[in-house]
Amino acid sequence: MDATQTKDETDFYQKLKSLIIARLLVGTTLLLGTALPLEVSGFFAVSRFLFPLVTTILIMTIIYSGLLNITSNLRLLACIQLLGDILLETIIIMATGGIESPFSILYVITIIIASYVIPRKGSFATAIFISLVFGGIVVCQYKGWTGWWPFATNWVLLPPPTFAVYIILVNIAGYYLTAFLANNLSERIRRMNLMLLNRNVQYSYLWTLNRRIVNEIPSGVITTTAEGDILSVNPAAITMLGLVEEPDQQYRLSRIFPDYLVQSILRMASLDQSVKREIQYQYELTGETYWILIEIIALERKTRDPARLMLIVNDVTDQKRIEEMKRKTQRWSTVAEVSAGMAHEIRNPLASISGSIEVLKQQLKLTDSQNRLMNIVIRESDRLNKLISNFLDLARPRKPEFNIVDLEALLEEITMLVKTSESFNETITIDFQRSMEPLDVEIDRDQITQMIWNLLKNAIEAMPDGGTVHICARVCHEPGPYQKVLDTQPKPPFVRCSIEDTGIGMDQEVISRIFDPFTTFKRHGVGIGLAIVYRIVENHHGTIRVMSKLKKGTTFIVDLPFRQKELPEDKEEK
Repeated sequence: MDATQTKDETDFYQKLKSLIIARLLVGTTLLLGTALPLEVSGFFAVSRFLFPLVTTILIMTIIYSGLLNITSNLRLLACIQLLGDILLETIIIMATGGIESPFSILYVITIIIASYVIPRKGSFATAIFISLVFGGIVVCQYKGWTGWWPFATNWVLLPPPTFAVYIILVNIAGYYLTAFLANNLSERIRRMNLMLLNRNVQYSYLWTLNRRIVNEIPSGVITTTAEGDILSVNPAAITMLGLVEEPDQQYRLSRIFPDYLVQSILRMASLDQSVKREIQYQYELTGETYWILIEIIALERKTRDPARLMLIVNDVTDQKRIEEMKRKTQRWSTVAEVSAGMAHEIRNPLASISGSIEVLKQQLKLTDSQNRLMNIVIRESDRLNKLISNFLDLARPRKPEFNIVDLEALLEEITMLVKTSESFNETITIDFQRSMEPLDVEIDRDQITQMIWNLLKNAIEAMPDGGTVHICARVCHEPGPYQKVLDTQPKPPFVRCSIEDTGIGMDQEVISRIFDPFTTFKRHGVGIGLAIVYRIVENHHGTIRVMSKLKKGTTFIVDLPFRQKELPEDKEEK
C-alpha cells in the first residue's frame, strides 16, 4: 500500500468516526427535543416511542464504534451505517404520521451525509433509495397496509390522492435537488482540499529546498533583528566561527563579534533603504588565524518579519595565505639577487684574507696575544664563509636529489645528533613518537636533514628554561588545509611531520613574518634558518605551517608527498 492509499484510508476512517459522533449528538438531541414537548403536551404514545429510539441510537453507536476498530472494509461499514440511519428515519416517519410526518426532513440529512462519506455516487444512490422508501410508505398508508407498522394508527382523514402525489413529487424532487447540491458542494470542497494539499506540498517542498540550500552552501548565512538578536545560523557559519549550538539560549551578535564590529553592523539596520556593505574580520580559532569577509545586507522593513539584517560570511583565509605566499616569493626573489651578488663579492676577498692569515701564522714568530688574534680572524672568517654559503643556499638552492628514504629512521638519527649537540641540555626532553605505518618517502636526504635540524634547533632555543619537544611523523589520509587552493598541497595520502615544543611561543605578528629572509627575533642569528626550511619544503612540493601561543609553545607541521613522480607538474615536464 502506497502513501496515497494510506492517507485516503486514514481520511475515510476519520469521516466514519466523525459520522458516529455526529449521529450520537444530533440524533439524541433531536429526538429528545421532540419527545419531551410531546410528553408535556399529552401525546404519550408517540413520545414514549421516541425514547426507545434514543436508546437504539446509543446501541448502534457502540456497535459501529466496535466495527470501525476491527473491520478493514470501511466502505461496507459506511453503507451499513447509511442503511441503518434510513431504517431509523423510516420508523420515525411511520410512527409520526407517514405522509404528514414532520420528520421526513431527516432523509435530507442522510443524503447530505452520504455525499460527505461517499462522494460523487453516494448521494444520488441514497436519494434514489430514499425516494423508493418514502413512496412505499405513502402507498402503504393509502392502501391501508399499516397493520405491521411499529406504531399503527387508523387515520380518519388523509389528504386527497392528488395532494399525496404532489407531496411525493415534492419530497422526491427535494431529495434529488439535495443530492445534486450536496454532491456539487462536496466535490468543490474535495477539490479545494486537494488544491490546498498540493499547495501545502509545494510550500513544504520549497521550504525544505530552501533550508537545504541554506544549510549546504559553503557560505555562512546569519539573520538578525535590528537589535542584534540572531534569528538563524546555518551550519557553515557555525563551523566557520567555531560556535556551539545552544537550542535553549538565543545568540546575540555580541557573542560572536567584538563590540566595534557589532556597532558597525547594527548601524546599517537603522537605514531606511536597502544597502550592502563588506567588512573583513580577522580572528583566532584553535591557535590559527582566520580571515572572513562579511557581506552585510539590510533587509526591507516588514511589520511581521523581525529579520532586519542578513550577514553572508565567507572564509577568505586561503586567499590571504596565497597573497602572503606571493609576497614572500617576491621578497625572496629580491633577496636572492642581492645575496648572490654579495656572496660572490665577499667570498673571494674573504678566502684571500683567511689564506694570508694562515701563511703569516706559520711563517712569523707570534706572541700568545698575536696568535690568539690570528685564531680569532680565522674563526670569524670561517663563520662568515658558512654564512655566505647559507646565503647561496637561500638564493640559488641546489636541485633536490630524490631517493626513497625511511623518514622515521632519519628522524631518529637526527634526534640522536641533536642530543649530542652543544645547544642541548639535560632540562630538555625529546619525545619521539613512532608511526604504526611504514614511512618510505621520496626525499632529498641532506635537505630534509637540514630542515629537521633547523626546526629542532629553533625548538630547543625557544625553551631556555627547559621543556619537551614532541616529534611525530604519520600517514595522513585526509585533505590538507590548502588542498582546495594550492597545487603544491600534497594529495592524500601524504606524510605529515610535526615538531612541537613547550617554549615561549610567538604572537601573531611574529608568526606572519617567521619565514621571511633576514627576519629574526633572537639575540644571535641573521634570520635565514626558517627561510631555508621554507625553501626546502617548497622544493619537495610540500607545505609548512606554524601554530603558536605565547608562553604555551609552538608547533611546525610539514606535509610531504610520498612520491615526487606522482605530482601533476612532473608529469607535464615528461
